[in-house]
Amino acid sequence: MLGAAAILFSQEQLSVAAFNPLPNDMTARTLAPERDANGSLTALIKVVTAESGFEFEGGSLGIAKVEPKTAEIWVYVPAGARTITIKHPQLGILRNYAYPVAIEAGNVYEMKLTHGELEVKVKERQIVTEFVIITSEPSGADVYLNNEPAGKTPFQAEKPEGRYEWRVVRDLYLAEAGVFELKSGEKQKLSLQLKPNYGTLEVVSVPEAGATIAVNGFKTGKSTPATLEEVPSGEQTLTLTHAWYETTTQKVTVVAGKSEQVRITMQPNFAELTAVAKADEEVYLNDSFKGKGTLTERLAPGVYRVEVRKAGHTPATKQLTLSRGDKETLSLTPVPILSALKVLSEPMEAEIYLNGKLVGTTPQIVRDLLVGDYALELRKEGFGNAKQSVTVKAGETVEVAEVLTKGGGFEPELVFVEGGTFTMGCTSEQGVDCYESEKPSHQVTVSSFQMGKYEVTQAQWRAVMGNNPSSFSGCDDCPVENVSWNDAQAYISKLNQQTGKSYRLPTEAEWEFAARGGKQSKGYKYSGSNTLGSVAWYADNSSSQTHAEGQKQANELGIYDMSGNVWEWCEDWYGGYSSSSQTNPKGPQNRSFRVLRGGSWNYVAKDCRVSDRRYYYPVYRNSSGGFRLVLP
Repeated sequence: MLGAAAILFSQEQLSVAAFNPLPNDMTARTLAPERDANGSLTALIKVVTAESGFEFEGGSLGIAKVEPKTAEIWVYVPAGARTITIKHPQLGILRNYAYPVAIEAGNVYEMKLTHGELEVKVKERQIVTEFVIITSEPSGADVYLNNEPAGKTPFQAEKPEGRYEWRVVRDLYLAEAGVFELKSGEKQKLSLQLKPNYGTLEVVSVPEAGATIAVNGFKTGKSTPATLEEVPSGEQTLTLTHAWYETTTQKVTVVAGKSEQVRITMQPNFAELTAVAKADEEVYLNDSFKGKGTLTERLAPGVYRVEVRKAGHTPATKQLTLSRGDKETLSLTPVPILSALKVLSEPMEAEIYLNGKLVGTTPQIVRDLLVGDYALELRKEGFGNAKQSVTVKAGETVEVAEVLTKGGGFEPELVFVEGGTFTMGCTSEQGVDCYESEKPSHQVTVSSFQMGKYEVTQAQWRAVMGNNPSSFSGCDDCPVENVSWNDAQAYISKLNQQTGKSYRLPTEAEWEFAARGGKQSKGYKYSGSNTLGSVAWYADNSSSQTHAEGQKQANELGIYDMSGNVWEWCEDWYGGYSSSSQTNPKGPQNRSFRVLRGGSWNYVAKDCRVSDRRYYYPVYRNSSGGFRLVLP
C-alpha cells in the first residue's frame, strides 16, 4: 500500500511518531518474504520516509535485510527483536528504540518518523480487496496462488482484486487447478473433493506366509499376508524377504482407486531333514541336542552329522550333505551295550530288585543288562532291606555283596509337628536361669515336619551300622551315645540309603519348637512340665547312667526325653541370636561348633531347660551325647 509524504528538514533529534502492525499486509509472509541467518522467517518494518542515507542496527539479533522503496524503507528484522537504532548523517540518531508491540515472524509493521518540526505524513492509498476461501476433502492440501505458496486447506485470505491462477496439491491425490477473477463484493469460494491417486495391494506369499514386505526399498513393517493401503499409483517395486526363502522382487502397476491382489511365489533356500527315533532316544545335530523322538528340522544347505543316542547304547550316526530343496528321511537305531551283574548276600536267597523290578534271588548273575546306573535293593523276610546304587560297565561283570541286618524295625517312630510361630530363647518362664547365649529372645516361624518320638536307640544304631559305640551298652532301648555329630551324619546317610527316605537332624529352631510343645505348648520350663523329675532323667534321679526311653512323661506333642537322658545334636552351626524375626532359620555358615540341646543324665536341672544351648566340635564324643531324627 503506497502513499505520498511532505518532508521538512531540521537538525532536531529523530523520533517515532507512530508504530503500528499492518495485519492485512502479506508482504513478509507471501509476497516478499526473507529469512534470517538461522533460516527462520523474519518480520518486516516499513519505515515511512522520503529520505535516504539511513543506517539501521538491531542489537544482538541484528538486521536481516534493508531494502529502499519509494517513500519508505523496508527493514527485515528477526522475530523476537526488541529494539532498533536508526542513524542519519544529517537527521541525527534514534538510539535503542523499543518496539511497543511483539515482533512476530511473517508480520508487517509501519513506523512513522518525525524530526523536530518535520513530520512525515503518509496518506495510504486505498486498495480494494476481497476474501478467497478454499476447502478440500481431505483437508491439509497445499494452496498455490499465482504459483506462490499461500497456505493449506481449509484456506482463507484477503486478496486484492485481480486475476488469480490457483492450484491445490496433496500427496496421494490428484492435483486440482484453475483460474478465477476476484472482484469487490464477490467472495471467491472453492470446495474441492480430491480424487485419490493411490490404490490398495493385497500381498500374499507362497508357499509360506510371514515374508516381510518393502515397497520401492522402504520397509512397510508388515508381513504376508498383508493389505497395503494408499500405495501411490503407477509402477511400484515389491520386495519380499523370508529367512528360509530367496529374497524375491516383483514390479506391479497400481491403478488409482482400485484394489488388487498380488501373489508372489518365493523359492525355498533350505533343505528338510527328518530323523526317525524312539521317544526315549535323543537326537543330536552337529553335536547339538535337538530333542527326544523323531525330529523334523528345516536346515540351510550344508554338511550335517546326525546322531541318535540312548543310555546304555552305542550311538547311531550318519553324515550327509543337504542341498536347497532336498527332503531327507533317516532312521537311525542305537545298538545296545550289554553286560552282567553278580549279586551275593549273607544270608542267601534274598530277593534282587533292579530299578524296582524283581530279577531273581541271591546268589545270581543277572545277564543282558544295559550298561548304566541301577538302583539295587535286596529284600529278605526277617532282615532289613539293603539298598545301593550300582553301575553296570561294559566288558566286565560287576560284583555286589551285601550283609543283611537281622530284625529290621530300625526306622524311628515319628510324631507330626504342625508348623507355627513361637518366641525362641530366654522367655519369661525361664526366670533367672537363662544364659547370655539364649538372648535376645526373638520370633521364629517353622514349617511342619515329623520328629522322632524317641531318641535313636542302641538297637536302631546297631541295625544300621552293625556296631554299638555306647558307653552304657547292653540296653537296646536306651539312647545310643558316645557318637559325634559326624557319626550321626554317617548313620543318617546309610539309613537314607537303606530306606530311600531323607532323614536328617532337626534344626535348632525345630528342636526348640517341638520341645516347647509346638502349637499345643503350655509354656513349660522343661519339655512337658515345670517339674523336671516327671519328664527327664538328669543328675538328681539318673543314678549316673542313661535309661530306656519312654519311661518318663511325654510333652504336649507326645515326644519323650527332650529334656534329659542325652544331649541331642542339631543340624546348625552354633552362633549368636538376632532380635529380628526369622522363618525356618538354619543357623550361621561355616563355624567351628555344632549345637546340642536338651541336657542329659549327668547335668543339673538348669541345663535341661527348653531354651538352654550347648555346643561342641562336630568330632566330639562322650557318654552324654546322642541325637534324634526328623523328616523331611
